[in-house]
Amino acid sequence: MPRSLEILGLAAGGMISASYGARLVHLLSTRRLMQLIACLLAGRGGLLLLEAAFPFQHSELMSPSPVVRLVTGIVAGAGIGLVSSILGVAGGELLIPILIFPFGADIKTAGSASILISLAIVTIGLWRYRQMKAIPQGRGVQRITLAMSVGSIIGAILGGLAVAYAPVEFLKLLLGCVLLATAFKTMARH
Repeated sequence: MPRSLEILGLAAGGMISASYGARLVHLLSTRRLMQLIACLLAGRGGLLLLEAAFPFQHSELMSPSPVVRLVTGIVAGAGIGLVSSILGVAGGELLIPILIFPFGADIKTAGSASILISLAIVTIGLWRYRQMKAIPQGRGVQRITLAMSVGSIIGAILGGLAVAYAPVEFLKLLLGCVLLATAFKTMARH
C-alpha cells in the first residue's frame, strides 16, 4: 500500500497522544488554545493555497529511509492526536497537509488516508473522555449528536463520490479556503 509507513506512523502517534489530550484540556486556557489552533489552521490553509497556485510537483521533502518516514509520521501523528483530542476534532485538517507536503502524497490519497487515521485517533480520544466521564449526557445532546452524525454520514458519502471527479487544484483551493476561514472565525471568537 503506498504511503503505508506514513499512515502507520501518523495513526500510531495520534492514538498514543490522543489518550493524553483529554487531560490537557483542563490545563490550558481556552483563549490560548484557540489562538494556537487558529494559527496552525491559517498556516496549513496558506500552504495549501500556495501549493494550488504554485504546484510543488509533489516532491517529497522526506528522506526515502523507511525509518525516517515512520518516525516522522509518529511525531507528526502525536501532535495531531493531541490537538484532535483536545478540540474534539478528527484531525483531517492537519493530517491532509502533512501527508501532502512532507510526504508528497497527492490530495486524493491524503484525504482518503486521513479518514482512516482520524478514525483511530477519534476512537482513542472518545474512549479516554468516556473513562473521565467527560462526555455530556441528556436528550438535547443526543438529538444534536444524532442529527450531526446523520449529516456527516451523508456528507462523507457525497464527498467520497465527488473526490473521484473533483479536480485536484479545486480540492486544494477549497480546503485551503476552509482552513483560513476557520482560522479567522476562531480568532474572532477569542
